Amino acid sequence: CDLIRNGVSAIFGPESPENNEIIQSVAASLQIPYFQNSWNPQEEAATSVFNLRPNSDALSRALAALVRENDWKTYTVMYENEDSLLRLRETLKQRKPNDLSIAFICLGSGPDYRTVLKQIKKTLDTRFILDCKADRILDIFRQAKEVGLLKDYHSYILTDLDAHSLDWSEFNEVVSNISSIRLMDHESDAAKNIGKLWRIDPKRIKTRMALIYDAVNVFITAFRDLSQKEQLQIKPLDCDGSEVTEYGTKMYEVIKKPSKQSKPLLSGYLTGPVLFDQHGQRRNLILQIVERSKPVDGAFRLTGYWNSALPKNISYTVTSAQREKELQKEIQTKNFKVVSKLGDPYLLKKTSKYGKELFGNDRYEGYALDLMHEICSILNCSFTIELVADGKYGNFDPVTKEWNGLIRHLLDRVMYI
Repeated sequence: CDLIRNGVSAIFGPESPENNEIIQSVAASLQIPYFQNSWNPQEEAATSVFNLRPNSDALSRALAALVRENDWKTYTVMYENEDSLLRLRETLKQRKPNDLSIAFICLGSGPDYRTVLKQIKKTLDTRFILDCKADRILDIFRQAKEVGLLKDYHSYILTDLDAHSLDWSEFNEVVSNISSIRLMDHESDAAKNIGKLWRIDPKRIKTRMALIYDAVNVFITAFRDLSQKEQLQIKPLDCDGSEVTEYGTKMYEVIKKPSKQSKPLLSGYLTGPVLFDQHGQRRNLILQIVERSKPVDGAFRLTGYWNSALPKNISYTVTSAQREKELQKEIQTKNFKVVSKLGDPYLLKKTSKYGKELFGNDRYEGYALDLMHEICSILNCSFTIELVADGKYGNFDPVTKEWNGLIRHLLDRVMYI
């Protein structure tokens, strides 16, 4: 209110939800344009409010489309707080009656998440949605690695829009599938220009910084367009008074219904086209689907787009043929551990000729060995035969609630035959 008494043309921010409600109320009563860059659960805001961050409905629909495209029938949601459930509501609506259950597990306040992660590992689930702030992601992944939740058969979808901008170099050896959603197009001319101006890699520009930049761009562009038609005056106002801005209503119309000839005053928007619906929420929103590159180098690559105009689909930039080639290349670099047990005719110990000592796969013969040779000759990969330690197919212990033998290897995701 002290600032408003000195004359304020627009308000940007803040981050605090508590302050946000107060400022939103003041801005609405005085008809001062108010630009938010943080998530606001009150999506039907006043007419004076413009929120540049994708709302929970848009993010939820994008996640739902990604889950559906990946054909996830069952998965575990690791979430930070109750707001996560709002962001994921559309994802939950995608469930069909015959689908397997989806588990929801609250991570807690941290910083030690090992207990929760160990509980998740016992479920034997391999697909996860991680909904938490970006500054917690790497700590969670470090601990997930410790408990064995970052193997090549694990897949993660990260919901934070800044997940891609983190330093993932320490996880270069991790081959788990990690995908995320981002708002910025780092290859756009606007991003490259701002990167040069700020002397920063465009990929390191945080979403909050980009949203503030775009909010200022929206306002000064609208201010320019409106001032070309009439003289605008910024006058002091009183929070307790009845007087409002003279340009407020007109500026709302200019922002919500920009002319086709109007171009951003600054060098383009960082977060794509900035358009608003009647509630001041982003519309015609385009989100990028990104995933860690393979071979893994810590970087994320663009693999597709989600458009709010076509919310059920994802337009992929990586073709199925490219995926197939990448998978073949990945398989060729692996040596598969094949666990089996001795039993005629599947696997037998080979008798050494002339007393020569045998090593590796040469120690065995049988159908299982022949089959693996044929498979690997087609896939151009390698394998190593190992015998199950207890020599059993597998029995369930009702006391320990665990299996042994080959069944235990199967549950532990060790390739077996």
